Amino acid sequence: MPHFRYTLAINAAARATLIAADAVLEQCFPPGKYIMQLSSKIYKASWRFKNEGLAADLRKRGFLPANGSSKLLLEDYPYAQDGLDIWTAMHEYFTDYVNHYYADDAEVTKDGQLMKWYTDIQTEGHPDAPKSAWIDLKGKASLVDICCTIAWVASAHHAAVNFGQYDYAGWMVTHASMSRKPAPAKNSPEWKALASAAEPDAERQILSYLSLPVETTKVMTTMKILSSHATDEHYLSSEEQQWLPLEDEPEVKEIFEKFTAQIKQAETKIKARNAAGAAGDKRFLTRNPKEGGWHYTLMQPSSEEGMTLMGIPYSISI
Repeated sequence: MPHFRYTLAINAAARATLIAADAVLEQCFPPGKYIMQLSSKIYKASWRFKNEGLAADLRKRGFLPANGSSKLLLEDYPYAQDGLDIWTAMHEYFTDYVNHYYADDAEVTKDGQLMKWYTDIQTEGHPDAPKSAWIDLKGKASLVDICCTIAWVASAHHAAVNFGQYDYAGWMVTHASMSRKPAPAKNSPEWKALASAAEPDAERQILSYLSLPVETTKVMTTMKILSSHATDEHYLSSEEQQWLPLEDEPEVKEIFEKFTAQIKQAETKIKARNAAGAAGDKRFLTRNPKEGGWHYTLMQPSSEEGMTLMGIPYSISI
């Protein structure tokens, strides 16, 4: 499965260098030694697999109507606009693939290995999640949703939240990892001192609230590494693959080629939206740098290696 490529390796590295005791997260973020305990509690209370797919997520947050329509209620939302093109291509791909191997719903539910795989995900992988968190596997349509959700989380969703980290938070003042003291209350002596300060005292006062240099450089270095693509990255737009029997099954080859063609079409549409926004098209105002927006490239499927602010790998890898 391409969407699990390097998953074990990246998780092992994260456990050793990011979330371990006295590692980067504990050293550089406010909860300190309680950060993973706090994160785990929030995760357990809020994470629901059935809401992790893009369409379900947008519906839950009110950006798509509850009647099943795919028309955005807020159109100038680049993540949703571009993401829905990728999500649609993925959903059609898994629909075609499932239809190729399963004639009807009964064949799905009679597939013992498939049902055991999905049961293990729930009972072994996430025994802490309630039964209501999951999509019920009861036929072809639900299997498509399950596969598409897994693929989306590992590829496009991760690309959207990961590969722009350094561009935004690499400058510490934009996104400091912690505040060393509370922000001053309005009209307090501290607030007045900060509001009236001139250089260089203003800079000194601002920095007194934010992360220390050691913490800042650790977070910057970590984000730069996380925001960079590996040299052997496999992108959704790539026509190369190692996991499907393309030469043995012409129908599967046709399904895969249709998918890569749709992904490339999505990339063309994303570039066109960014160009239209830069040209002043009011439909894409948030993409216009002259209006305080920026070219949203995080959903563009292809990329070169390194830190590029674009590219959707099949799996979570750096």
